[in-house]
Amino acid sequence: MFGKRGLFGALGRISAGHPWLVLAFWALAALAAAPAAEGVGGRLSAAVEVPAGSEPAAVSGILEGEFPGRDPEQLVLAVRSGDGGPRAGEPAYERAVDRAVGAVADVPGVGSVTTHRDGAERLAGLNGRAEAVLVGIEGADAARAQEVVGEVREALEGVEKPPSMDFLVTGDAAVYLDATELSDRDVARAETTALPITLTVLVVAFGALVAAFLPLVVAVVAIVLALGALFLATDHLTVSIFAQSVVTILGLAVGIDYALLMVNRFREELGRGLPSREAAEKTAATAGRTVAFSGGTVAVSMAALLVPPVEAVRSIGVAGLLVVLAAVAASVTAVPAMLALLGGRVNAPRFLHRLTARTRGEGFWRALAGAVLSRPVPYALAVTALLAALALPLLGARIYNPAERQIGTAAESRQGLEVLNGLGLGGTMDALDVVVDLGEGESFYGSDAVADVDRLARDLEGLDGVDLVVGPTTTTGKQDDVPAEFLKRFYASERAAAASPVADLAKTTLGAGGRYVLLQVLPEGRLGPEEAGPFVGRVEEAAQAGAPGGGAVMVGGFPAENLEYAAAVNGSLPLAVAAVFGATFVLLLLAFRSLAVPLLSILMNTLSVGAALGLLVLVFQEGVGGGLFGLPEGGLGSLEEILPVTVFAVTFGLSMDYQVFLLSRVQEEHLAGRGVAESVSRALSSTGRVISFAALIMLVVFAAFLTSELAAVQALGFGLAAAVLLDATLVRLVLVPALLRLAGDRLWWLPGRPGGPLPAVEGRGPESSPGPEEAGSNRGTRAPGRPGRPRSRERL
Repeated sequence: MFGKRGLFGALGRISAGHPWLVLAFWALAALAAAPAAEGVGGRLSAAVEVPAGSEPAAVSGILEGEFPGRDPEQLVLAVRSGDGGPRAGEPAYERAVDRAVGAVADVPGVGSVTTHRDGAERLAGLNGRAEAVLVGIEGADAARAQEVVGEVREALEGVEKPPSMDFLVTGDAAVYLDATELSDRDVARAETTALPITLTVLVVAFGALVAAFLPLVVAVVAIVLALGALFLATDHLTVSIFAQSVVTILGLAVGIDYALLMVNRFREELGRGLPSREAAEKTAATAGRTVAFSGGTVAVSMAALLVPPVEAVRSIGVAGLLVVLAAVAASVTAVPAMLALLGGRVNAPRFLHRLTARTRGEGFWRALAGAVLSRPVPYALAVTALLAALALPLLGARIYNPAERQIGTAAESRQGLEVLNGLGLGGTMDALDVVVDLGEGESFYGSDAVADVDRLARDLEGLDGVDLVVGPTTTTGKQDDVPAEFLKRFYASERAAAASPVADLAKTTLGAGGRYVLLQVLPEGRLGPEEAGPFVGRVEEAAQAGAPGGGAVMVGGFPAENLEYAAAVNGSLPLAVAAVFGATFVLLLLAFRSLAVPLLSILMNTLSVGAALGLLVLVFQEGVGGGLFGLPEGGLGSLEEILPVTVFAVTFGLSMDYQVFLLSRVQEEHLAGRGVAESVSRALSSTGRVISFAALIMLVVFAAFLTSELAAVQALGFGLAAAVLLDATLVRLVLVPALLRLAGDRLWWLPGRPGGPLPAVEGRGPESSPGPEEAGSNRGTRAPGRPGRPRSRERL
């Protein structure tokens, strides 16, 4: 149907035969996607997603639908006066605060504005240098809330104030807005940092400038198309800000690597004397199949992120699949088209080839192979022990959203939260929402529930770590704002409450009709990963024990939502890992027709990923060496919920490229009649340089994200860089050869087959090894004893 060279040969024939038409298609697609790709950052979410069906989700739904008098979102305006500036009570200070409050109140979408002058004395600072203003946002969804944050900040910029005074807008919506804007800047900075360095590496690898540019073109096109598609996806699912970073990371990594392989194979075919179009067609038929298979392994791993029942995590999986699909499609169509047009000019300028000739020797790799293969047991044990030791910190991983700690100290929301912490109000950001459902047809008004709820509020106030309970009967904690003898009179009916001194309190803590009652429980300070679980547990236990007769109690709020989110992601991790292992096993079984190869590959990939995650815990959670990345002393204390599964998915797929590349060469040599030891030695000698350059390119890409102002993005870049570094050195160049040597001929065993490897599945032989290889090397699969074709003089 497709001819003797199959589907990819047909694609190559079309691309090489109609290059301008193919390139016009890709150019138009990229231009059409560019505006959407540019605007995708404004449609991403940094919020913690509450898993559907969970108790915190139910609480959130009740608060949104049954409490019309309550502002669903709340900001905090943190006022700070520096040294030498006016203090609270001084005219300059008070005038500036009054102007700020007035400007904020005039912003469309702002509801209630509460200061310590309204009776909320806790909002005032003790030293007169700071205070807090509560700002409610009327009926806004998350996106609108972030828009209001921007409008409030803009309004405050025009407020006249002493130079030493600052008005800092913080709160959940402000933190999420800052995180989104920082993510946009991170991606732009990473691209401008990584691309020039990557180009330099490619020039050294190829010894040619034109050839070096082509992989970068493919990477950029893949990123633009994937971000454009992601923009459309935001209409149908919540897309995490990390999806944008993953698109950039994967797009640069696989886009460059796949195009690198295509360009290298084309140069090899030119060196063998083939005309440009035929060389481009054969490149697509051979290297193109490798690209498709490699893309499949990465796609299988990214599909693991579709397993957790959380849209934000699934959006990262969708982003990964989109960019890998775009990179594969561009590599097998656009690259052959460009190569057919360039022909021999792909090697220009020639003088670079001579300047970089010293990087193409095999002596070091041959010596390394000899050392490892002569003593495989010590090398295998040493590397395995080292990787296992590096993975040990993973046992102490704490999975919890570090909240503002993941945002750089320069962010306005982070500075505002520091002011709140100084005022002793940090707990306002970690309030738990305890909702009492009195039942269908029941009401708080004029019933015994008034006394029951008051008693429950007192029980919650007495819990360890509780600073304040805000409810219909109390607002200041450890004391009664509303005298007990007046409670029944004030709450005799909804109308009576509206006309009483507790009118504002009733409006925000009682649902329409009085069926639902809200008690907000504020901790004494911000809850870290070690405090959140016990605190939520104590509140849940006390709430259930003190529930009014016949009523049900539910607990929500940020800490409870965070714990549910972490449980949803981590609870699905075993299934996600098992799915990736199973799919990878099948792919490698088909590729190599061996039972041992996929088992060893999964084992070794797991070791490298585990070691990388262990290092991630050690540095970012515990803070060992964290100062190098601007982390607070002691680290973040926990890891963002999506980090472990994302690092696993991305690195497991990418590292399989190296594995398949090396094993393909081992299989080729074995099929030529050589023993396992010699096959491994020759394969390592010829691919060591290739693996190193491919890994170096990925390291450059991943390391570019270490400059991020978001700690979670830094952690992602660090985890991926650590995994690639370990995988491309200790694992792929030492552990794999040692274990293959120990396996011997059993490496190719398959039940029901006498022994020895079968030829690789069609299109998946050594001649299509997934990575840049020395041009002109014999890459064809040969029958035992057949002489190989002579090497071309043109080399990578």
